[in-house]
Formats: sequence, C-alpha cells, structure tokens
Amino acid sequence: MKKFKGAFWPLFLVLSTLVSCGTIKSKKNIIFADSSPRGLEVENEKGEKLGVTPFFFQVRPGDKRQFKFLKDGKELSNQDYRCRWDWGGSIVPNILWSPFFPIGTALTTAFLFADSTTKGLYVCKGSVFLSSKVVEGRGERKKVIIGMPIAIGRSDLAEKAIDFWRKNIFEKNRSAEVFLWDEAVENEFIYRGVDLYANTKPDKIKKRFMNQIAHKFRGTHFIHFDLKEDKEHFIITPMLYDAFTLRGVKADFLKTFRMKKEKVTAKNYWKRILRNIDFFPNALTLSYHGKPKESRLVPLDATRNGEFPTDTHPDAFPKFLTLFGVETVRHPQLFSTWDWGGFLSPSFGASSWRSSYLLSGRQYNFDFESYNFGYNASLTGFSPLGQLSAGIGFVGSLFQMSDSQGFKTSKLGIMTRIFVSYSKFFNDRIYFTGGFKTYKPSKSITGQAQYTLDSWSETYVGLGYYFPEVKSLARKLIGL
Repeated sequence: MKKFKGAFWPLFLVLSTLVSCGTIKSKKNIIFADSSPRGLEVENEKGEKLGVTPFFFQVRPGDKRQFKFLKDGKELSNQDYRCRWDWGGSIVPNILWSPFFPIGTALTTAFLFADSTTKGLYVCKGSVFLSSKVVEGRGERKKVIIGMPIAIGRSDLAEKAIDFWRKNIFEKNRSAEVFLWDEAVENEFIYRGVDLYANTKPDKIKKRFMNQIAHKFRGTHFIHFDLKEDKEHFIITPMLYDAFTLRGVKADFLKTFRMKKEKVTAKNYWKRILRNIDFFPNALTLSYHGKPKESRLVPLDATRNGEFPTDTHPDAFPKFLTLFGVETVRHPQLFSTWDWGGFLSPSFGASSWRSSYLLSGRQYNFDFESYNFGYNASLTGFSPLGQLSAGIGFVGSLFQMSDSQGFKTSKLGIMTRIFVSYSKFFNDRIYFTGGFKTYKPSKSITGQAQYTLDSWSETYVGLGYYFPEVKSLARKLIGL
C-alpha cells in the first residue's frame, strides 16, 4: 500500500500532463480569407495556393504566417498573421493550479510545457481580409449553401419540408448556387447540439463551430429554416447567412412557405410532448469517486450515530461500476461566453462502500451498493473557464446490502439528489468534470437492527465524452 501511495503522485503528474489543456484540446484553428470584392486568389508564404476568396482554412498556431492576395496571377497585397495567446482556454486555467504548492506548481509547469509543445497556448480567431481600397474590379465565388436542421421534431417532416422548398422554390429561383443537405451535414450539426429539436440560428452558435462546418464542406453560406406554426400549418421561412460574417443575406429563393400539419390524434399529441422532454443522456463519464461520508444510526451504540467516513467496497465489480456514469451536459457552442440557463435532464450513476465499526466489542462490516437513475433540475452558468451547475434530482435506485453477520438483501427505493458540478470542454467531445453530490433516501435504509443509513455524500473528478448523436438515434428508434 505504501508503494502505491508513493507512486500515486508521479503517476498522476504524468497522466495530468498527457491530458493537459493543450494536449487534449488541440483544437482545430479554422480561420477564413476574404476580400472586397471577392474572387481573389490567396497563397501562403511558400507560394502554395490556398483558395479563392472567400474560403476557410486551417492554420497551425504559434507560427508567423504571410498570405498573398493575387488577381490574374499578379500580387496585389500581402498580410502577416499570427495567432494570439489563449489566456482563457490555456494560460489562466493552467496557472490556477500553481498556488497548491508543491503539486500544483508542478502541474502548472507540466501543463504549460505540454501546451507549449502542442501549440495549445495559442488560439487563432482573426481573419485575413483585403479591403476594396486595394482592389479594382469584382469577382465572386459560386455560393455553396449548407442547410441547417429544421426544428420540426421529426426527420420525415424535416425532409418533406426541405424537399418541397428545394423543388418548388430554390430550383426555380437560384442562379449558380449549390445546396448541400445530406446525412453527413446533419450529423455535423447534431454532434454540436443542433438538431431537429433546436430552432437555432447560425449567429447564435459560436462562430468557431460554424467555421469548422463551413471548412469541412467548403461552404460559403448557411441557410436556416425559421419555424412558426398556427393551428393547421407549419410556417417556414428560409434565412440565408454569409458563412464568414454570419450576417443575413438577401436572395430570391428566401420565400416563406406553409406545410400542412398532420391531424392531431391522442397518439401524435403525446409524441409532440415527449419530443420536447430530454429523456436521453448525451455523455459518458469516467470518474474517480472519493470515499463517501455517510450519516447513519446505530441503535445499539449511540456513539456511532452521526456522519462518518467509509472504506472502499471489498468487491471489485461494484468498485468498477462506480467509475462509470451517464449524464446530460450542455455543449458551450449554443451559449454566449457568459450565459446561464435552467435545464431538466436525466443521469445514471453508482455508489458503493464498506462501513466498519466496533459493535459490542466486535468488528462489524456493512457493505452497500446503490445503482440509480434520476431526473434532475439544474441551473447552469457558463463562462470562459467552464460551466458550473447546481441542482436537485429525484432518483430511483436499486440498493444491495450485506454485512459480516450473513445478512444480504436488495431493495428498490426513491431518493433526493442534491449536487454541484463543474465541467470544462477541452475540445468538441472531451471535457473535464468534477463536483459534489448528496443522496437522501425518502425512507432511511435499514439493514438489520445494528445499522440504519440516513444519507450519504461524495465528491468526484474525471473525464466525460460528449455524444449527442445518441439522442437523435434513440428518438428515431422509438419513433419520436
């Protein structure tokens, strides 16, 4: 045991370095080149052609770059470009460890070194732009329009609406524009939290995420279908946005159209209600849980009453299950840098421990396991340093109990869960999570006359993996 304790901090330091902000983050730095007028060629300092304005491209942070604007092969101008220090995403969060000397200071040094090596110390947000004062004449790239999901709640209705607009409005009024909408495009939006249930305009989503989508599909514009409805119809208004500025653009094919609703029956009425409830978690967590503190009652020995620390459960399987959980997180791209919101969402988790004490001069052990699924109401605040949530949930749980006197039983019960949690996304998928939670069964859990559990609390820290695709997939499978 002493050997393990001696190796813990070096091992933790190595693992922390591997998962430091820069190493995991390694975010794609997508910027764009534009000009007024558009249609100019852009080359890098090596003379390699990057594209014709406007277009998105990826840059490596930390290096000074030079971009040349050309027209008909003749250089018009050049610009130097360098990414900026990432204070909010790397430098400040890493320095926050330093006051916890000596481990925190070592972590800060390791994290900053890792970020420096992987270029995680930098973030690229600016664009490369040439103004009309330098250029004469006018050119324009062919518009490549990326469709966004319609917040209509059902994939078949969304496809019907988009097909109607494409055939009856877009094809008849377009000039040289290309419209992109397929499963690949839809999935890119879904895993960023924008699906058939979120009526989200492009200018409300963080620009970095929209840049990534436009870069992947070489798009120049986004089209958002704004949805309203009356008693009999869906009223859909296409809205075109420039992918580079996210400002509205006029076009002949932006005509409002109506689509008749299905006749309301009891079945589809309840389906519409169920679609708006968050039934499915969207993240998997792998966390280390501290030893819970329990509040217990020992009728045969009043000195054992109150709140006490516990030991780890002796069986490997309950300890293994405690590492895993599923929860619902809010991806920060749908919120402003400083923002807040209230949410209802599900979660699943497990707890296990051993409670030991002397009873009538003998060692008494009580082993406890809880596997719970709950629905939570929470208030979440968003900031550049991450998101902080506090809330309360109602939890259904399976309790499994045994003791050193041969007692063994399983019970179902209801609990109240109070929690505070913090999370910080390193990239589009992976995030850090940690927090504190307290469980209070609706009825005290009695094992035998020797032991009654009133409540328990525990802390945790770990990593989460965000996979919002499961939400849309599950809804399709059950027909919502």
